Amino acid sequence: MSKPVIVIDCQPNRFCAVEVRGKNNRAELVRFVLRDLPPGEMTPDRLRELWQQANFTKRRVILVLPNRWVKYRTIRVPDLPGPQRKAAVRMELESGGDGREKFLIVHHRVLDGLAQVRVALLRDDLLQAQVQLLERSGLKVCWSGLRNQGIRSFLHFHRGFLNDSNQAEAYLDLADERAEFGVVEGEELTYWRDFRAENLPRDEALADLLEEFRLSLAAYRAETGKPFPPKVWFLGNDASLPDLPDKLKAEFGIELYRPGQSCLGGVLPGRHTAGLAPLLGLALEQIAGPRRNGPEETRILSSKQESALNQRRTLRIAGQFGISLLILALGLGFGWQASREKRARMNSWLQARLPRIQNIRQAEQRFRRNEAKVRALEKWLAAQGRELDFLLLLQQNLPPESRITDLMIENGVVKELAGSTPSVSRLLEALQRVPALRGLRLKGTITRDADVEWFHLEGIIAERGPQP
Repeated sequence: MSKPVIVIDCQPNRFCAVEVRGKNNRAELVRFVLRDLPPGEMTPDRLRELWQQANFTKRRVILVLPNRWVKYRTIRVPDLPGPQRKAAVRMELESGGDGREKFLIVHHRVLDGLAQVRVALLRDDLLQAQVQLLERSGLKVCWSGLRNQGIRSFLHFHRGFLNDSNQAEAYLDLADERAEFGVVEGEELTYWRDFRAENLPRDEALADLLEEFRLSLAAYRAETGKPFPPKVWFLGNDASLPDLPDKLKAEFGIELYRPGQSCLGGVLPGRHTAGLAPLLGLALEQIAGPRRNGPEETRILSSKQESALNQRRTLRIAGQFGISLLILALGLGFGWQASREKRARMNSWLQARLPRIQNIRQAEQRFRRNEAKVRALEKWLAAQGRELDFLLLLQQNLPPESRITDLMIENGVVKELAGSTPSVSRLLEALQRVPALRGLRLKGTITRDADVEWFHLEGIIAERGPQP
């Protein structure tokens, strides 16, 4: 059983928190709190009172960031692997004046050889203020995450629950006067779009929401060429839109599903499942841990949290380095003592066997001298063999009525090969058909006497190759 993970969404008018525990490759909801608050500023005392009433088991939490703090920007960078793509996005943001803002890659796709990256930007001062508020109330914030990242993990955990397990999962999330529409395949957010959703449920605002949904459907089909999932998860706040599911069913044939249950064990959240989905997803992401070929990084840290994390890493590395130095010093001390005793034993052994060693060295020197002579003889014999092979091939491939009058070979090089033949061109053609004779080239000019032509050739004797 893994340690419990607590995720909170702390806003002035609303407080949500869940505690999830991993158990036997599954997850169970231990407890949850979802409470609407009267208007007023959230203070450490107020938050401490809410926490005591919730009766959670630990004070280390993960924070869900409200949508109103996040702005989005689309950046085009070269299509690079994950860490390099993130570095390219950081350089682009710093050049555009957004370098001091926290960012998280929400979604990316490749168009015309470039990656079109959707980036979530968050002001660091807002994040630090919220983290400090929680710390003054006695809580420790491990990291922060976005709602859509939690929804992505929640839908991945519930794949096959609503649609076929091989189909993508789509969702519509309404929160903080913003609507998000996304499609999740596996662990990846393959399509994502956000738009303002203010003044709901007025007719004109609802009409704008339906039009945005229509555009999203058209864009998804155009980009992916895949059919849209028949059922869509409806998450977030729907208290002001009781007619939205019927309108989407009538206009687009798509069924909105407001979850009333989940695949989690433990406590049943019932009708609160849709509102708790982002928190449950971030808890599941923490329980699963980092995975090879997993989704984009979900964790956001404030500047102070990053500094503290770097300091802990530095101290841990320094501690490990110090322990390694101590072990190395002890090892060197013991090794030096052992090597000293070993050298003494070795010197005694060598003194007793010195005459035999000298005899072995003399025999080795004689062997090396004889070995050099043998190698020179082998080299000479190999050269003689190549020359004999060359002469045999030359004899076998001379055209009729051809004869050799002069031949001089030195160190595998034909210095002079003279003779007569009825046609020098046929002779050269016959030689080119034999790989070992292709190195022969015409030297000087051809002279003709009666019915024969006199020639001079030169070249290098090649290794004998396969005959055609």
